[in-house]
This record gives sequence, structure tokens and C-alpha cells, in this order.
Amino acid sequence: MRLDNSNIGENYPGVCSPLTCSFAQEVYRLIFARLAERLGADAVPEVAAAVAHMAEAHEGRMYYRVDNWYRLLQLLPGRRWLIPIWKRSLAVQVQELPPPLAVPFAARLRVVWRLLRAWFATPGLMSALEADFAAAKRDFDASFPADSEGLRELYFRIRAGVLRNWDITLVNDLRAFVATDIARRLGRPIGGVELAAMAPVRALADLARTLAPCERAALAAGVLPERANVFIAEFGDRGPAELKLESATFRTHPDTLIPALLGAAPVPAPPSSRPGRARQAVAFREASRLNRARLFGMVRSIVRLLGEQLAATGQLAQAEDVFYLTLPELGLADGPAGGALAPTVAQRKAEWARYTAEPASPPMDDELAGTACSAGVVEAEVVVVLDPAAAPDVAGKIVVAQATDPGWVFLLSRAAGVIAERGSLLSHVAIIARELGLPAVVGVPNATRLLRGGDRVRIDGAAGTVERV
Repeated sequence: MRLDNSNIGENYPGVCSPLTCSFAQEVYRLIFARLAERLGADAVPEVAAAVAHMAEAHEGRMYYRVDNWYRLLQLLPGRRWLIPIWKRSLAVQVQELPPPLAVPFAARLRVVWRLLRAWFATPGLMSALEADFAAAKRDFDASFPADSEGLRELYFRIRAGVLRNWDITLVNDLRAFVATDIARRLGRPIGGVELAAMAPVRALADLARTLAPCERAALAAGVLPERANVFIAEFGDRGPAELKLESATFRTHPDTLIPALLGAAPVPAPPSSRPGRARQAVAFREASRLNRARLFGMVRSIVRLLGEQLAATGQLAQAEDVFYLTLPELGLADGPAGGALAPTVAQRKAEWARYTAEPASPPMDDELAGTACSAGVVEAEVVVVLDPAAAPDVAGKIVVAQATDPGWVFLLSRAAGVIAERGSLLSHVAIIARELGLPAVVGVPNATRLLRGGDRVRIDGAAGTVERV
């Protein structure tokens, strides 16, 4: 078994709660099982075994089972070309390929044919998925129950509904990877396309710009204006580490919107040109990631209310303890629910405290260089950000991070440039940096250890270089 968290850390940075680990593994299993079904390979035992383990939790951290990713990629046509593209797109470090799956020739032929059909149908299927998700979200908002059984039924409805066809995003991702790689070879990085990821930061900037003097005074006193509820309803699930169910978001902690509003900066106007096929694939990818944040927000709302109910009946000491449980223990999986919860929570708290106290320590490398992903040269002071929720003022500074997720867009919109330890041409930080016009270099090992707040550096986003000045 080979684990790799080179890119999954963008979605699940650091230690994750037991509930997040449980849900993330289940989501990966469901989506890849559906992809195998779409491609007609679900009846092959070796494929079924691989898709059941595409992501794993180890000592509280989420990892790709990169050996199984390689096994599935080896089923695809043009795999000698596609696998290197996939590795570059996700910055995967593991090099050696496992033996290919023992799949009958007829099944491989079926996979090729069905993949080609899905490939050309992807734009229409992605549009249909967006419409299906919008309908599911409206249903969720209109029928959110208060009782535990109703909450569990709602969870299973989400799992069987909108998650059913989420696998098409994987085909779209592959399209985006190929398009970006071709553009890279031609020296034409993909940019200039309106991204769903920019909608929250534009909405925040518009809200901040139109605040009345009385509303701004109320904000300074710690009171959100009524109009902020519209923003929270639309974008309240976007935020740092948004795929961790335990994370605080604007929806769960509305007061966190106050500093975001007070620090909101103008953003570039959206592109006016119609995207081509390559840009369309990237735009669909970002749209699905925003909806993915909303999907996780729906599940977060369910489990938080379940936690409150379990605390009210004495089964948990406090509502937040729900994040130390797993889906089966909460009755959110097929089969019977778990037994006594309080002893399980106590054991997990001790176990996770050890994981948190013993972070991974990669070897140090004093070279500051990485992957060029957003052109431009900037010289400015560095600010190292490990926790975006506690970040200092980044206006006019170069943000240095281990990795970023889509929720960082609010913070990055005020920065002068970006350096990230992890990432690739299609990582979120690269895409957003290009749309914001920020010079950015990703894949810079140990950047957060080698650079300190107050250091002055020059980054060249076209050359992939970082220089101390």
C-alpha cells in the first residue's frame, strides 16, 4: 500500500477529526464506485477492490492510496501519456507504478469505449450535475428536519441523490488536466475565464463596498448587518479547510464574517470572453468544488444538530464531541449504529491529541524554487500563514503557506503574491492566483520553515523562482 498526501492536503490540511476521516473515505468510495459503474468495470473484482480504497486515513491525516489511483489510470487509453499528466497536475511524488490490474480484454475495451462517450458528453453532464445540485440544495433548505431520524433520512437522501453522479467531475478533471498540460507545452497558461471560486470574494467585496455608514459602524462594534445573511446563505460554507466537518465556517460562526468584511479588497472584473473547451473544463472544475463545499456544509449542518441532540440526551458531554465519532457510530452508514458513545469519544480524544502533537517532519532543503504557475514579478515582505483563520494582515505582502484550499480566496485577494509548499498548475492556489493576477510559485519545499515573517523576497511566477533580497 502506497500513501501520498501531496495534493490531498489541499483539501484536508493537517490532522482531521475522526468524523471527517470517516466521511471523506466514504465519499471517495461512493464516487469511484460510481465511476467504475459508469465505465462498465464495476463487475471486475480487482477494480471493485481498488475503488473501495482510493483515500485512507492514517494517524488522523488523509492520504491518497496512490497505488490504487495508478491501477485505475492504467485501464485508460493513452495511459503512458495520461499518467505523467495526472502526476504533474496533482503534484504526486510517488514514481513507481504497481502491477496493472488483471482485467479481461473485453472489460478494458468496454472501459475505453465508455470513457470516450463520457469524455465528449462531459460538458452536458457537468451542467446537469450543477442543476441537480441546485435542486438538492433547495430541497435541503426547505425541508431541514429537527428530529434525529429525519436528519439521518436527509443524509441518506443526499448520499443516494446528488452524490450519485458526482463521478463525472473526475472525467472533467482529467479533461482539465490534459487541456492545461497542452496549454503549458504551448506556453499559453489557461486563464481569463470566470470561475465560480471568484463569486464569493466578489460578493464579499460588493457587500463591503455598499455598506452604509451605520452598517460599517455596527460592524466595528461586532454586529453583522442584516444583509450579510444573504451572503451567508449563498456562500457561508466556503472557508479555510472547508472539507473538514469540524471547521468553523461563516454559516456555523457568522461573527467570523466581520473581519472578512472589514478587510475586503476590490477584485478584478470577471472576464468578458466566452471560454473555449479547455477553459470550460477548468471553470466546471471550480464550480464543482464550490458545490462540493456546499455539500459538505449540508452534512456539517446535519452532524452538528445530531451532536446537539446527543448532548441534550446525555449521550455526549458536549455537542462538539460529535466530531470524534464516525459515520456508523452516528447511524449514518448502512448497518446498526454504534453503542455507548462517551467512552469512544474519550479514547479518540487521547488518540487524536497524540496525532496533533506529532506532526510530520519532512527533510529540510534550503533551495527556494518551485513550479511556475502564475506569471508576474513582485518584491515584497513575506507573511507566513499556517492558519488562515488567525492570519495577520496580508495586504501588499507575499503569502507563504504549506497549501491552500478554496476558502483561502478571501485572504489571497488582498495579497501581493503567493508561495506554497504544495500545489501544481491545476491546484486551487494556482488557478485563483492567475485570475487575481498574483505572481505565484507552488511546490516550494519547506517554504514555511525557510522563510520568516518580515523577510523580503522577489518571486517570479513565470520562472518559478523565489529570491531573498
